[in-house]
Amino acid sequence: MSIKKPDIWLDKAINGLGNASNVTAGILFMLNVLNVGSAVFARYVLRSSFIWTAELSQFFMVSMVLIGAAVTLKENEHMRIDLLLKYLPPRINKVVTIIRISTIIIISLWMTVISFKYANSLWMMKTVGLHIPKAIPLFAVPIGIGMFLIMYILLRIAKKPETRSIHEGV
Repeated sequence: MSIKKPDIWLDKAINGLGNASNVTAGILFMLNVLNVGSAVFARYVLRSSFIWTAELSQFFMVSMVLIGAAVTLKENEHMRIDLLLKYLPPRINKVVTIIRISTIIIISLWMTVISFKYANSLWMMKTVGLHIPKAIPLFAVPIGIGMFLIMYILLRIAKKPETRSIHEGV
Protein backbone atom coordinates (compact mmCIF):
# COMPACT_ATOMS: atom_id res chain seq x y z
CA MET A 1 0.00 0.00 0.00
CA SER A 2 2.87 2.41 0.65
CA ILE A 3 4.09 1.82 -2.92
CA LYS A 4 1.02 3.64 -4.32
CA LYS A 5 1.40 6.71 -2.09
CA PRO A 6 4.10 8.45 -4.20
CA ASP A 7 1.98 7.85 -7.30
CA ILE A 8 -0.97 9.64 -5.68
CA TRP A 9 1.19 12.67 -4.83
CA LEU A 10 2.70 12.62 -8.30
CA ASP A 11 -0.75 12.47 -9.93
CA LYS A 12 -1.92 15.33 -7.71
CA ALA A 13 1.10 17.42 -8.71
CA ILE A 14 0.56 16.68 -12.41
CA ASN A 15 -3.16 17.43 -12.21
CA GLY A 16 -2.62 20.54 -10.09
CA LEU A 17 -0.05 21.99 -12.47
CA GLY A 18 -2.21 21.03 -15.46
CA ASN A 19 -5.25 22.70 -13.91
CA ALA A 20 -3.26 25.83 -13.04
CA SER A 21 -1.97 25.99 -16.61
CA ASN A 22 -5.41 25.42 -18.09
CA VAL A 23 -7.24 27.91 -15.86
CA THR A 24 -4.58 30.60 -16.32
CA ALA A 25 -4.58 30.17 -20.11
CA GLY A 26 -8.40 30.25 -20.09
CA ILE A 27 -8.46 33.48 -18.05
CA LEU A 28 -5.92 35.05 -20.41
CA PHE A 29 -8.07 33.99 -23.37
CA MET A 30 -11.19 35.56 -21.85
CA LEU A 31 -9.30 38.75 -21.01
CA ASN A 32 -8.11 38.90 -24.60
CA VAL A 33 -11.67 38.49 -25.88
CA LEU A 34 -12.76 41.38 -23.64
CA ASN A 35 -9.79 43.46 -24.79
CA VAL A 36 -10.50 42.88 -28.48
CA GLY A 37 -14.21 43.45 -27.89
CA SER A 38 -13.48 46.79 -26.24
CA ALA A 39 -11.27 47.75 -29.18
CA VAL A 40 -14.02 46.91 -31.67
CA PHE A 41 -16.60 48.79 -29.58
CA ALA A 42 -14.37 51.85 -29.31
CA ARG A 43 -13.55 51.89 -32.99
CA TYR A 44 -17.03 51.36 -34.43
CA VAL A 45 -19.30 52.84 -31.76
CA LEU A 46 -17.20 55.58 -30.18
CA ARG A 47 -15.31 56.35 -33.43
CA SER A 48 -12.08 56.30 -31.48
CA SER A 49 -9.47 53.71 -30.63
CA PHE A 50 -7.37 52.84 -27.65
CA ILE A 51 -3.63 52.83 -28.30
CA TRP A 52 -3.01 49.97 -25.88
CA THR A 53 -5.42 47.25 -27.13
CA ALA A 54 -3.15 45.77 -29.83
CA GLU A 55 -0.20 45.63 -27.46
CA LEU A 56 -2.28 44.07 -24.68
CA SER A 57 -3.69 41.52 -27.10
CA GLN A 58 -0.17 40.45 -28.09
CA PHE A 59 0.80 40.07 -24.43
CA PHE A 60 -2.30 38.00 -23.69
CA MET A 61 -1.78 35.72 -26.70
CA VAL A 62 1.90 35.05 -26.02
CA SER A 63 1.23 34.49 -22.31
CA MET A 64 -1.71 32.19 -23.05
CA VAL A 65 0.32 30.01 -25.41
CA LEU A 66 3.37 29.76 -23.14
CA ILE A 67 1.46 29.14 -19.93
CA GLY A 68 -0.93 26.75 -21.68
CA ALA A 69 1.95 24.60 -22.95
CA ALA A 70 2.07 22.58 -19.72
CA VAL A 71 -1.52 21.40 -20.06
CA THR A 72 -1.03 20.46 -23.72
CA LEU A 73 1.88 18.32 -22.63
CA LYS A 74 -0.22 16.66 -19.91
CA GLU A 75 -3.08 15.96 -22.34
CA ASN A 76 -0.76 14.67 -25.11
CA GLU A 77 -1.91 17.49 -27.40
CA HIS A 78 1.58 18.68 -28.32
CA MET A 79 3.18 18.04 -31.68
CA ARG A 80 5.83 15.37 -31.92
CA ILE A 81 7.29 13.66 -34.94
CA ASP A 82 8.21 10.08 -34.16
CA LEU A 83 8.03 8.44 -37.57
CA LEU A 84 11.66 7.27 -37.53
CA LEU A 85 11.52 6.01 -33.94
CA LYS A 86 9.07 3.29 -34.95
CA TYR A 87 11.62 1.79 -37.32
CA LEU A 88 14.72 1.91 -35.10
CA PRO A 89 15.95 -1.18 -33.29
CA PRO A 90 14.91 -1.15 -29.59
CA ARG A 91 18.43 -0.49 -28.31
CA ILE A 92 19.00 2.54 -30.57
CA ASN A 93 15.46 3.76 -29.86
CA LYS A 94 16.27 3.73 -26.14
CA VAL A 95 19.46 5.77 -26.69
CA VAL A 96 17.60 8.26 -28.90
CA THR A 97 14.86 8.55 -26.25
CA ILE A 98 17.41 9.29 -23.50
CA ILE A 99 19.08 11.92 -25.69
CA ARG A 100 15.70 13.46 -26.57
CA ILE A 101 14.51 13.63 -22.94
CA SER A 102 17.86 15.05 -21.79
CA THR A 103 17.85 17.64 -24.57
CA ILE A 104 14.31 18.79 -23.77
CA ILE A 105 15.14 19.16 -20.08
CA ILE A 106 18.46 20.96 -20.66
CA ILE A 107 17.08 23.38 -23.27
CA SER A 108 13.94 24.11 -21.23
CA LEU A 109 15.99 24.75 -18.11
CA TRP A 110 18.39 26.99 -20.03
CA MET A 111 15.52 28.92 -21.64
CA THR A 112 13.82 29.37 -18.26
CA VAL A 113 16.96 30.79 -16.66
CA ILE A 114 17.91 33.01 -19.61
CA SER A 115 14.39 34.37 -20.09
CA PHE A 116 14.07 35.07 -16.36
CA LYS A 117 17.32 37.05 -16.41
CA TYR A 118 16.22 38.95 -19.51
CA ALA A 119 12.75 39.77 -18.20
CA ASN A 120 14.21 40.82 -14.85
CA SER A 121 16.57 43.23 -16.61
CA LEU A 122 13.70 45.19 -18.19
CA TRP A 123 11.98 46.71 -15.16
CA MET A 124 13.10 50.21 -16.14
CA MET A 125 11.92 50.03 -19.78
CA LYS A 126 8.25 50.81 -20.48
CA THR A 127 5.95 49.38 -23.13
CA VAL A 128 4.76 51.76 -25.85
CA GLY A 129 0.99 51.52 -25.41
CA LEU A 130 0.42 50.52 -21.81
CA HIS A 131 3.43 52.31 -20.30
CA ILE A 132 4.10 49.41 -17.92
CA PRO A 133 7.50 47.83 -17.27
CA LYS A 134 8.41 45.46 -20.11
CA ALA A 135 9.36 42.91 -17.45
CA ILE A 136 5.71 42.29 -16.56
CA PRO A 137 4.57 40.74 -19.86
CA LEU A 138 7.97 39.15 -20.48
CA PHE A 139 7.78 37.13 -17.26
CA ALA A 140 5.24 34.93 -19.07
CA VAL A 141 8.20 33.36 -20.90
CA PRO A 142 10.11 31.94 -17.89
CA ILE A 143 6.84 31.12 -16.10
CA GLY A 144 5.44 29.25 -19.12
CA ILE A 145 8.65 27.42 -19.98
CA GLY A 146 9.22 26.65 -16.28
CA MET A 147 5.72 25.16 -15.99
CA PHE A 148 6.37 23.13 -19.14
CA LEU A 149 9.68 21.88 -17.71
CA ILE A 150 8.15 20.88 -14.38
CA MET A 151 5.27 19.11 -16.13
CA TYR A 152 7.67 17.31 -18.46
CA ILE A 153 9.80 16.07 -15.56
CA LEU A 154 6.73 15.01 -13.54
CA LEU A 155 5.33 13.10 -16.52
CA ARG A 156 8.65 11.34 -17.13
CA ILE A 157 8.88 10.37 -13.43
CA ALA A 158 5.30 9.07 -13.60
CA LYS A 159 6.24 7.27 -16.85
CA LYS A 160 3.18 8.64 -18.62
CA PRO A 161 3.16 7.95 -22.37
CA GLU A 162 4.36 10.80 -24.56
CA THR A 163 2.11 10.00 -27.49
CA ARG A 164 -1.39 8.79 -28.08
CA SER A 165 -2.08 5.41 -29.52
CA ILE A 166 -2.84 5.51 -33.23
CA HIS A 167 -6.25 4.04 -32.33
CA GLU A 168 -7.22 7.02 -30.12
CA GLY A 169 -7.76 9.30 -33.08
CA VAL A 170 -6.93 12.94 -33.43
